[in-house]
Amino acid sequence: VLSVLELGDEILVTDMTGAVYTYCVERIDRSKSAEAEKLYDPEHDLTLFVRDTYGLDYIIVRCQNKWN
Repeated sequence: VLSVLELGDEILVTDMTGAVYTYCVERIDRSKSAEAEKLYDPEHDLTLFVRDTYGLDYIIVRCQNKWN
């Protein structure tokens, strides 16, 4: 659940071939929209987003590949 993540937390992502990638949470933002302009961030390797519990805002989590 993205709403319980904190800065510095690790996220593991497994692709369809079984390769596992480790990311570190670097920034957590909130936004009223999930438009591409709000989500795109070339400085981070992974961006995850979800609506908050009340459906009012999007929680946007920005991560960096831990091995970069």
